[in-house]
Amino acid sequence: MERKPPAQLQHFIGINDLRIAAELGGSLEFFFACWELPSVGWRQPIIPDGIFTVNNRTFALEFDRGVEGVQFFVRTKIVAYRNGLDGFPLSAVLIVTDSRTRMAALANAIGNANGQVLFSTLDLVRLHGFQAPVFYVKADGEGVTLV
Repeated sequence: MERKPPAQLQHFIGINDLRIAAELGGSLEFFFACWELPSVGWRQPIIPDGIFTVNNRTFALEFDRGVEGVQFFVRTKIVAYRNGLDGFPLSAVLIVTDSRTRMAALANAIGNANGQVLFSTLDLVRLHGFQAPVFYVKADGEGVTLV
């Protein structure tokens, strides 16, 4: 049987790069990508691009390449996360984008007073990893780490 690459190859690669960053960050308990969640019985109203636990903190991961409009992203994903995942508490939702401009647009649209949503870019994560202060509550704020 001939195999084909995923239809959204850049999205697939980005999620795998984020998995590698999580693995290299140490203390990773688990990481499931969106395509693995159905096989572990995921029954939540939203399927994140990734879900993982590091240092006893669980994160949902959304890798955004700017294909959807900002308001569509907020309406379909952020609303579901703000409603919570039944029996699956999250430390934060990580939104990793393909550009700083997109990160700023999402950060401004979503807002975040409590640090429940953190933003970064794939380049920052690839370059510095999850242990570095590459996540932001506000696009123009100071970076924080996951640990």
